[in-house]
Amino acid sequence: MSTDRRTSESPAEPGSPAEWLGEGGTAALGADWTERCLADPELRHVLGHLGPAQTARMIAYHRHYLADIMGGPPCHAGELDDAHAALSIDRRAFDRVRGHLRDALRAARLDGPDAAKILSHVAALAPLVITRR
Repeated sequence: MSTDRRTSESPAEPGSPAEWLGEGGTAALGADWTERCLADPELRHVLGHLGPAQTARMIAYHRHYLADIMGGPPCHAGELDDAHAALSIDRRAFDRVRGHLRDALRAARLDGPDAAKILSHVAALAPLVITRR
């Protein structure tokens, strides 16, 4: 079972996107990313069955994940492959979710090298997240 839990209470790295956005901004970015994914009709086959509790968990995971890769306090959110195993995610769905993150980053006025680093980090997770070939 996948659970979110902090492994460190260290502050965000100075000058990092996590510091610039702050905890509220990182939470808003995670929520925006999740909302974009849930609103995408092409992702309904993957996410359409999620109830309120699972949606809240997805938002929390996205927030913690983004804070972690953007230089915030590290967190552990369970095993990615276990968390995504039942979702039947193919390459197209993965790319759409990554595209929604790109759009959420742009909406938060986070672009350039910081956004490229975040998107590159997400791209590297494809083997763990894509469960349907």
